[in-house]
Amino acid sequence: SPVRSLHPSFRDFLLNQQRCLDFQFNIDESQAHGDLLVSCLMLMSNHLKRDMCNLRLPGTLTNEVVAGEVPKCVPPDVQYACHYWVNHRRRSNIKLCDNDHVHIIFQPHFLHWLEMLSLMGKLCDGILMVKSLEAFSDLNDLHMIVQDAKRFNLNCRSIIETAPLQLYCSALVFSPKMSAIRQKLWDQTPRWIQHRPVVQEDWNPALQSFEGHSSDVNAVAFSPDGQLLTSASPDNTVRLWDPSTEASCVTFEGHSSFVSAVAFSPVGQLFASASDDNTVRLWELLTGASRGTLEGHSSEVRAMEFSPDGQLLASESWDNTVRLWDIKTKATIQVLSTEGHNHPLCFSSNVGLQGHWVRYGTENILWLLPDYRAACHSVHHNVLGLGHASGRVTFI
Repeated sequence: SPVRSLHPSFRDFLLNQQRCLDFQFNIDESQAHGDLLVSCLMLMSNHLKRDMCNLRLPGTLTNEVVAGEVPKCVPPDVQYACHYWVNHRRRSNIKLCDNDHVHIIFQPHFLHWLEMLSLMGKLCDGILMVKSLEAFSDLNDLHMIVQDAKRFNLNCRSIIETAPLQLYCSALVFSPKMSAIRQKLWDQTPRWIQHRPVVQEDWNPALQSFEGHSSDVNAVAFSPDGQLLTSASPDNTVRLWDPSTEASCVTFEGHSSFVSAVAFSPVGQLFASASDDNTVRLWELLTGASRGTLEGHSSEVRAMEFSPDGQLLASESWDNTVRLWDIKTKATIQVLSTEGHNHPLCFSSNVGLQGHWVRYGTENILWLLPDYRAACHSVHHNVLGLGHASGRVTFI
C-alpha cells in the first residue's frame, strides 16, 4: 500500500504507554532515538571518507562544486545521518563514554563528517552539534576531544566553509600542538606537507574571531539576550553575527560614509547605527529592513545609546551636541551642548573599557595585553567583545 501521512496525534498515541496498551505498537521514544543514533553512526562509519565528492584539488571551493554533485556522490540516508545523529543523541537516554560509537566517529571520521557538512551547507549546524555534545559527555577522554573539536570548528570555520579539503591541510597544520584533533588525526594531512610549521602550544584565550569586513572594526555591540553581535566598519556597512556559529546573519548597507557606532534597543527587534555621514539609521533585526533615518547633526555622529525602555535614543556628534530622539516619531526632543565635556555617552553603565583597562564602576579589574587591545568594545554579562583595527572581533 502507498505511504500515507497521518495526523500528529497518532504519533502521540503510539508514544503514550497509558493510551497505547498493545505492546506491539507502543514505542519507547528515547529507545527509538537511541536505535536511530546507532544506525546513523554505523552509516557514517561505513560510508564517510576523505573527498567523497571527488573534488581532488585541496583548493577547490564550495562554490565551484557542480550543482547536484553532492546528492549524486552521497546517498540521502548518509546525508540524513550526518545532519541529525546528534539530535537523536539528545533525545535518547544514551550517555557518551570512552570507546563508544561516538568516540569511534570522532577518531577517524571527524574531519570526514565536517567535510560532508561543509558540502551540504550545514557547517553552522555542525558547530552547534559539537557544542551540544559537550554537555552530554562525562569528564573523560571523549569530553576532552569534544571540547577540542569545538575550538577546532570555531577557529577553522571560515576556511572549512570556503574550501572543505583544507580541513586536512590548513585546519590541521595550523592547529595548536596540544590540540587533541591535531594529535589524533595528523596522519590525515597530505603527504606533500613534509614539515610541521611552528605553531602555538595551545588554543589562545580568544574564543572566536569573525571575518567579513573589508576594513577596520570601529564598534561592536551585543544584543540584549547575548545571542547576536553587531559590528560597524569604515567599509560603510554593519554586520550582524551569530556568536554561537560565527555566521554572518545580515549585512546592513545604506550609510554613505564610515559607520562609527552601533547599539541595540533593549526591547524589540531594532538596532541603530551612527555614521560619519552625520546620520543615525534604525534597522530591523534579521531582515535588514530600514526603519528610518535620524537627521539633524551637522557633523559626524560618534556615539549613541538607547534608553533602558527603548523609547529614546541619545546621539553624540563632533558638532559638540547630544541629540535626544523619540524612536516612534523620529523627532528631536532635546539638543544638549557638550562643548568642554569629554565623557562617554550612556544612560547607565557599570562595565567599560578605559585605556588598556577593563573597569567595573570606578575600579580597574583587568589589564589587556597588546594582542587584545581594541578600538571598540561591548559587554554582555561576563563576556567582553573587542573590535580590532585588523577587522577582527574577539571575545574574552
